[in-house]
Amino acid sequence: MSCFSTPDPKNELLDSCQTKFTTLSPKGVLGISDTHIVFQGVSKSQSFSVLIQNISSSFCLKEELTIFDCSKPEGKKSTIQSNKPYSELPPHHRPPERVLKTRKFKFSKSSEATEFHEKITLLIRQFVDSSIVGQKRKILTFINPFSGKKNSKKLWAQCSSAIESIDGIELKVIETEKQSHAKEYITDLPNQSFPDIIIIVSGDGLVHEVVNGLLSRSDARELGPKVQICHLPGGTSNGLSYSMGTNSLASAIFAISRGYSVPWDACAFTIRDSEVKYAFSSFAWAIVPDIDLGTEWMRSIGSIRITIGAISRIFAAKVYKGRIAVCDREDLTTSIKNDIENGSQKLGVQPLSEAIPATIEEAINNASQKEWNEIPYEDYLLWVASKLTIIDPAFLISPKAKGWDGKIEMIYIPSEGMTRLKAIAMFDQVALGDHLHLPYFKKNLTTSFILKPDATTKWMTADGENIGIGTLRVVILPRVLRVVAGEEIISEFRSETNSS
Repeated sequence: MSCFSTPDPKNELLDSCQTKFTTLSPKGVLGISDTHIVFQGVSKSQSFSVLIQNISSSFCLKEELTIFDCSKPEGKKSTIQSNKPYSELPPHHRPPERVLKTRKFKFSKSSEATEFHEKITLLIRQFVDSSIVGQKRKILTFINPFSGKKNSKKLWAQCSSAIESIDGIELKVIETEKQSHAKEYITDLPNQSFPDIIIIVSGDGLVHEVVNGLLSRSDARELGPKVQICHLPGGTSNGLSYSMGTNSLASAIFAISRGYSVPWDACAFTIRDSEVKYAFSSFAWAIVPDIDLGTEWMRSIGSIRITIGAISRIFAAKVYKGRIAVCDREDLTTSIKNDIENGSQKLGVQPLSEAIPATIEEAINNASQKEWNEIPYEDYLLWVASKLTIIDPAFLISPKAKGWDGKIEMIYIPSEGMTRLKAIAMFDQVALGDHLHLPYFKKNLTTSFILKPDATTKWMTADGENIGIGTLRVVILPRVLRVVAGEEIISEFRSETNSS
């Protein structure tokens, strides 16, 4: 069989049993068509095929060809059947993720290996976003070796070869050495040296750093919507990677190889009238950060600390006092749009200084600001405002949140009428994303809000990071970022875009 002969689709080689796929030790390539590559196993009687559309990339070195196959497991289905969209499913209820398999093949001549490599590369391109076909793409990777279970370096080692082999990729890797290392690097990087993709192998905290470095730049309006951010789950919660379907390395590699990304909103905020900062995922106050940050001293015992922290606070019947006001004024939306398109100051400064009152009292009491509405509670158990569906694998707090809709979903529970039994059961419901029908859960979709917590509150967080306590003023900046997304999220985004 010649190097580029096309196997007959009815040939038994193409019909060979996929169950043998993982047991075969491939020896060489028998043939290639527009849809399949046919491989020979240990013996000539063994052979199997792989769909071209599942291959992320290939790498050729002398007589050896390496193919990175990101196939979905054959015959496997989710253990839980659901009619919910992918983004609304808890991670353990989702369909099986793609699995990365590395296949190496030996050829008698280096020219044969090179020919196959070129042919496979050309065939893969038919499935790639047309805007990146044949283009050079620069990837900058940040690795935090101390995040989560300290396995970020090991995680990167499992996928770096596959990413580096993707057509047109130029890769640079930086291991962070201190807090704010990534933010400082992004802030100081010359415009002409900026990457097309930033991969973050860490928790959500390092993503927070990168977003703040990027959006604080004077050229943020140009770079923010263009540079793609890809989160690989190297931390504890990994909310962005789970929400975007890049928590599986194979799915993330596949998304990068295909050019899959979606626009993403950011939140500009101030705390105690400080400088403008940015968040990409969520804000939390009341019991959630109290559990998370209040149990840091028990981090060595693992995730059980969260359970201990939750039970102790629920049985103490702790109440969190604060006032919240929300707004969706048309002139505020116009101010935000003008700032993104034509603003000359730091991104977000104009709407926060001109359209958002400095205090909640001013927002509520000033007659000219009557579009501001105060939420009619002052005692709370839980309060989260989120752009992500998942802020932790066991906390699917905002299952219908969309990162690109120009709004942020506020989920809260007033303490009035809450019993200890209800509060404990609530965490089980949130883990499944089945909580919003419960009468004690309230929600509000808004473009901006002001939160004034009681002075006795210890913690508030942005993207899981402690931001201290004080009046929090937040405004949404629509689609100023871009995020790498798995194929299921891409499908949902395209469906929404086409129907609107």
